[in-house]
Amino acid sequence: MTSRKRRAVNAIAFGQTLRALREKRKLGQEELGDMCGGLAQAYIAQLEAGVRVPSFVTISKLAKALKVLPEALFNGRSK
Repeated sequence: MTSRKRRAVNAIAFGQTLRALREKRKLGQEELGDMCGGLAQAYIAQLEAGVRVPSFVTISKLAKALKVLPEALFNGRSK
């Protein structure tokens, strides 16, 4: 598998986990974005769709808002 393909697969898996954790906490995309310091709803949607790859800072903000360790966004395990 090429690195580009692997990155795309990882982005999709990250997005699926992000969506599952957000829905588990009964948060909308806009609400989660607000909890992360003003991330746009469209950006959250792009992350969940695997279209965008977040920075480390954004991963940290998402994890804090969802009350999970940052690693949980990659493997689906919560704190």
